[in-house]
Amino acid sequence: MAAAARVLICDDEAGMRGMLEVLLHREGYAVQTAEGVEPARQLLGKSLPFDVIVTDLSMPDGSGMDVLRAARERDDATQVILITAYATTEQAVEAMRLGAYDYIQK
Repeated sequence: MAAAARVLICDDEAGMRGMLEVLLHREGYAVQTAEGVEPARQLLGKSLPFDVIVTDLSMPDGSGMDVLRAARERDDATQVILITAYATTEQAVEAMRLGAYDYIQK
């Protein structure tokens, strides 16, 4: 039996973090959460690589772009999905240029 895919959810909104955690856990994923950029960086440095990271773009302690860069430095195979309530074309282009898998509006 294959190990469950590892997913990191990074969002400063507890409700969004919790909802995604419950939904993905029900689907059989091994889910960890971080409430900001720094906690996400700490998890990236301490654990096995994540298969997928879902991160908010705008957080009080930094940007989801920072999480994307840290994930890319750790493991190129990690797929990063950025989510935001305030999407711009420039941000989407930058996210894709940095290697994001997708850029989704909340």
